[in-house]
Amino acid sequence: MADSGSREERSSRDPLNVLMISHLFPPETGGVQRVAESLAKHTSHDITVIAPTVDDELYDERYSFDVLRYPLQGPIGLFVQFALLLWFSQSHDRIYFTRPEYAFLAFPARLLGCPVISHAHGSELYPDGSLLHRVFLKLSLITITDFVAISHWTKTRLQELGVSESAITVIPNGVDFEHYNVSHSARPDRVPGETPILITVGRVVPRKGQEIVIRALSELDDEIHYLVIGPGDTTDLMDLAEQRSVSNQVHFFGKVPEEELLRYYSIADIF
Repeated sequence: MADSGSREERSSRDPLNVLMISHLFPPETGGVQRVAESLAKHTSHDITVIAPTVDDELYDERYSFDVLRYPLQGPIGLFVQFALLLWFSQSHDRIYFTRPEYAFLAFPARLLGCPVISHAHGSELYPDGSLLHRVFLKLSLITITDFVAISHWTKTRLQELGVSESAITVIPNGVDFEHYNVSHSARPDRVPGETPILITVGRVVPRKGQEIVIRALSELDDEIHYLVIGPGDTTDLMDLAEQRSVSNQVHFFGKVPEEELLRYYSIADIF
């Protein structure tokens, strides 16, 4: 078992050995999943990722880093994570959580001298689930040594929860400009060629705000066409667009492949 002296010696080297715990990771899609994958792909450190199990056993062959798949949900998942964190803390210089809720499981590792770092995105800092999950978050905030906040708003929320400002570093999410540098002038048939296009990409859930945009469309003098892209039940939004007399301006496309998504980004005037 590594003592504090040997860990301090390891931490001065470049690269470090980093253990990433990501409950949200590809092939599942979403913002946190993309952030986690991008960090693992582009880090200059040696990284090992622990992620949920997937049906495609060959999926992780695309990565140049190790991805270890384990069941991470439920009581069994908690035990698995605790055991893995205790074991890997002996050979890794940092433990990194892509979200903070389960970082309390790394408390023994922290006692052994391994720093615990977590990204903070936003919604997870407003736990609306069971009392147990709220307790998990509170314990995790105590366990984590350093936070990466994606915005100053998120930093403020962490401070409201009792996190010291000195423990928070604001690093906004990055953009791969080369990936999005595509040109495509063809619009969907239902969108007139001369009207501005506004686009939202994300799950169709209340906190994403698609409803707010639809309500705002009816208040504007100019005709703007709104493209809603992402999975979820759009029934209520369609009804709202009908009630607001903007149903001809609101277009739902559901979940689309990455290649097609780039096309929609390229024809949009406002995101």
